[in-house]
Amino acid sequence: MADITTINISDCICKMGIKIAALSRGTGISDNILRRSIVKKERSLRADEAIAICIFLGKDPSEFYRADEAQDSA
Repeated sequence: MADITTINISDCICKMGIKIAALSRGTGISDNILRRSIVKKERSLRADEAIAICIFLGKDPSEFYRADEAQDSA
């Protein structure tokens, strides 16, 4: 299962209507990795992947991490 930061990033991507193919082209992250992390939520994003996605989205990475949520899921 993906961590809370990955889930928050995934929710943002869905709300923005961004396609996985466009995200893959814009970040250089493979479609397979993005589908497993963003669509299926089977794996957590690595830090470099999360940062690349945040840059693509034009968002500050801290927007997707909340310490209280991370502790609740631990």
